[in-house]
Amino acid sequence: MIRHPKPMFSSFLRILQQDLQEGFLDSNFVAEKMCLPFYEMAWNFYLKYSGRIILVEDLQEFPEMKVKEVYDYLGLEFKEEYLSYEPLSKIGIPEDLKYFQSWYKECFTSTEIKKSKLDLSSLVITNKMAIEAIEKSMAYYEKFVDASNKTIF
Repeated sequence: MIRHPKPMFSSFLRILQQDLQEGFLDSNFVAEKMCLPFYEMAWNFYLKYSGRIILVEDLQEFPEMKVKEVYDYLGLEFKEEYLSYEPLSKIGIPEDLKYFQSWYKECFTSTEIKKSKLDLSSLVITNKMAIEAIEKSMAYYEKFVDASNKTIF
């Protein structure tokens, strides 16, 4: 799965807000050392191992269709009921994930894959290095978009 660079960077900033405010990190570091290298590494990994590409934005907009594609790819039977589940907050959050609970509150209380459409215009990023890193990352993201359209089950 791969996500558009703009919401990914925006999420990183939100997740790392406390570290940014306390001066442990700066947004330039997040842009150049975290976001951009991720896309390059992910693309190189894909070139080496190939497989099926799922764009996060497609999963959000067409959850039933995309989850069914994954099940088909794996040779498993898909049932619509798989789109609903017990929230982690009810069944117990694994110890390894507790650190992330404050970052992903909605994920821990969610009971379904909700249909949504990304609005890139709602994400405002003003940091110059971040904008440059997003633009550079887009070259990789566009390759993933192309690869996701070519993969046939």
